[in-house]
Amino acid sequence: MKKIIKSVMLLILVSVLSLSIVACKTTARLSTATHALNNVSYTPNQNYTLESSFYDKLRKSSYHIYDLISEEAEENGENFVASPLSIYMAFALLDYISDEETKSEISEFLNLSEEDILQAGELFKCVERASAYSNKEICKVSLTNSIWMDKDQGYEYNQEVLDSLASVFYCYGYESSFSKNNKKANDDIRKFIKNNTNGLIDRSFDLDERTLFALINTLYFKDNWLFDGDELDTESKKFYLEASDVLCEYLYGKYVSGVAVEDEIASTMYTETSHGYKLRFIVPKDGHTLKEAMEADYLYNLTSMRHEAVEEDPYVSHATRTIFPIFNAKGKVDVKSILMSKNMLGHTFSGHNTNLVNTQVYVSNILHDAVLKVDKKGVEGAAVTIVAENSKDAGFFGTVYHDFLVDRPFGFILSTREGVVLFMGQITNPLK
Repeated sequence: MKKIIKSVMLLILVSVLSLSIVACKTTARLSTATHALNNVSYTPNQNYTLESSFYDKLRKSSYHIYDLISEEAEENGENFVASPLSIYMAFALLDYISDEETKSEISEFLNLSEEDILQAGELFKCVERASAYSNKEICKVSLTNSIWMDKDQGYEYNQEVLDSLASVFYCYGYESSFSKNNKKANDDIRKFIKNNTNGLIDRSFDLDERTLFALINTLYFKDNWLFDGDELDTESKKFYLEASDVLCEYLYGKYVSGVAVEDEIASTMYTETSHGYKLRFIVPKDGHTLKEAMEADYLYNLTSMRHEAVEEDPYVSHATRTIFPIFNAKGKVDVKSILMSKNMLGHTFSGHNTNLVNTQVYVSNILHDAVLKVDKKGVEGAAVTIVAENSKDAGFFGTVYHDFLVDRPFGFILSTREGVVLFMGQITNPLK
């Protein structure tokens, strides 16, 4: 007899650059129709970190993910932003509860081994470490994983898997009936996301009545440029577009060690927030396109170059100030359509087994929305991705100072000290 494939799963990745709220405080805002199913606890460790080789592979994966999902924006010349870290984290949850063929497809999509994908729980602790020991009035960063399940559709859920998700990925479990009280379930998810994004993401995702469970990841970040909360100095300058020039307000970042690096295609330099997060800029040279400069393999090689000046005098250091425009970016992507056009995740989209519920499932939709704002004070933004499943050192005597001017269409990467990519995108016109 043929198995009926029903609506089962939704992965929602929410990543936000703003003020931080941890997941365990969200339940107070949810209705009585939603109940907690497990407990999550972890103790932040200020010194916790992973092998540098893993961060390097994750950076390469982030560029690969961005390369796959940014094609339409690149072709249309739009400002665009996405969150590779959120996508990685949510797909790691999906990987953990899926069959071997789906695991293989996720591995191909993320460009990571199964072992690297399962490092998501360890990476969670690394990211949370920064939030626990930073000045919370200035900088906060938090990840939250959760799973929302409908037990009213007659399927038995595996409590051991729920508890394992909690212990491995710090994934909170909630019960809410999509089938019997669809509006209430969607309202609670909306409140959950709003509460974990400081209100920057506030809309219903309209999960349908056949949804059996939803996986939700939120990434939440805010940092000022300066410890005292002051604003960066600004100046009006021209930004050079292909058709005409526009006048933009530019920010003067802090001086950081080293010089810009470049090759025949592009140059790159970064500026830092008050807690050491890096906002890197990638500026293509004349005769080369932003698409060329943001291609995954090229970008990996360019950003692997060290920002050190080669000088005969060992007693001279170099510092560079990045001058960049205030900008906003948005991204809206139908990820499933892109992956299907590339013949990726075919088994995942057509039907696979899960160790969480005793029925076959398939991914019916993957959407990614994001917004990012960079201004005189600091960085703020939000992103949401939905994957819906339906059943079926030395001292120096002197310093040379340099300026790195970002005055034409550019790419950008926001990352942690270790190089974990929180957000990346492109700006073709800062005034849009």
